[in-house]
Amino acid sequence: MKKLVIILVCSVTGLLQAQFTSNQRRVLDSLNKIIDNPSAADTSRAAAYVGLSDILYIISADTLIPLCEKAILIAEKRLLIPTLSLAEKHQFKYIMATAYNNLGVGYNNRRDAIKSLEFYIKGVKLYSEIGDQRGIAQSNANMGDIYDNLGQVEKALDCYVKSLEVSEKIKDKPGISLALNNLGYLYNTQKEYKKSLDYLLISLKISQELNEINKLPYTLGNIGAAYFRMDDNVNALKYFDECLKMQKQNANRDGVAAVLNNMAAVFVSLKDFDKAVVYFKEAFDINTELKNKLGQEAVYIGLANMYAIKKELGPALENGQKALSISTELNYPGKISAAANVLQTIYLEMKDYKNAYKMQALYYSVKDSIQNGNFKKATIRQNMVFEFEKKQAIREAEFVKETEKREVIIKDEHARKNLIIVFIVAGFLIVIVFSGFLYNRFRIISKQKIIIEEQKELVEEKQKEVLDSIHYAKRIQTALITNEKYIDKNLNRLQNDKT
Repeated sequence: MKKLVIILVCSVTGLLQAQFTSNQRRVLDSLNKIIDNPSAADTSRAAAYVGLSDILYIISADTLIPLCEKAILIAEKRLLIPTLSLAEKHQFKYIMATAYNNLGVGYNNRRDAIKSLEFYIKGVKLYSEIGDQRGIAQSNANMGDIYDNLGQVEKALDCYVKSLEVSEKIKDKPGISLALNNLGYLYNTQKEYKKSLDYLLISLKISQELNEINKLPYTLGNIGAAYFRMDDNVNALKYFDECLKMQKQNANRDGVAAVLNNMAAVFVSLKDFDKAVVYFKEAFDINTELKNKLGQEAVYIGLANMYAIKKELGPALENGQKALSISTELNYPGKISAAANVLQTIYLEMKDYKNAYKMQALYYSVKDSIQNGNFKKATIRQNMVFEFEKKQAIREAEFVKETEKREVIIKDEHARKNLIIVFIVAGFLIVIVFSGFLYNRFRIISKQKIIIEEQKELVEEKQKEVLDSIHYAKRIQTALITNEKYIDKNLNRLQNDKT
């Protein structure tokens, strides 16, 4: 994965020894327990070695390489067993492919591009055998970086194209973001800065959506570099500053050094040389501590440019020669070309025309080997336009279609919500009306009950009066009528007298 245009840094993540998160330490402890367990299955032990290399590779190639070699050794022995099941063969091939890919990273950190490519190619072959598309895409992205460093731009482009095609095929958003970042970088090297920004900004949007905290700073750095090449120092510093903050948060000192060097170049452009020197020095100190020769070379180039602008030709020449020495040692044509170009300018200022001619010849010979004249550059540009503008148009069409679909869904949702609101309001009104009706009936019934109670009391009072009158009359009648016993007594006496 390309990190920054002005400086190429070494790796994607930024983990340093003793700076792991608590979760990473737990993973490390778990993997070490598996490795130390003699009864652990070979698949688990081999996978544990690869897992450790995934976490520890930023520390040094010396840490990563032996871990991957142990994983490969276990896998190779197991694959020789004729009775091994297809599922087990698949597992061990995947482990080997991942280990080869990590070895490619390790040897790239050692600046051994040829050996790095050798392992990447082995990894791609195994990924292809087991149908691991994501692995194929990642390995192609890594190989593209190597080919670009070697000045083989067309091969780099082929790898980036393959990485994008595979990632889009399996709808792998992180892979798409990575491929677009790499293509944006490549457009930048071809001085197609606007086109570079188009791809980098799309990559940035995807990475932000996915919250890819390890990838985001590199895309931000590439965007800053594109603006710097377009002489837009304000936006360049804006994106470099965001990149620097994230690299520090990620504890990626390699990335911090790279962006510090880029920011120093902007300050040189702004003629703020004192500030530039501070940033160059900090970047150089980190690169020296990390033994990053490519980073040191980039600082030497920046210092050579700055001193040449200031007409301090002694320091300019010294730094330019150091940059050429390292780039020649690393055998990176692009870096050799850049150093030769700076030295040519310095020698001309010093009126040393013999050495100026030598640097000019070196510059053009290396430049031709990288770009092979205008025809190759035109071919690359044509391939880029054909492959990626078509994909961009498809992506835009899909985006428009998806946007329209979302708008329809949103409208339907609004209509549904409005309908629900209408029903709720209508229901509420019905409840209010019904409650009013019930309250009114309650009041009427209450009044009727009161009237009935009053009438009942009146009837009871009248009934009492009638009964009282009847009882009174009965008492009078009883008083006036002769006693029944008296009558019986007289009748009996009369009858006795007759006899």
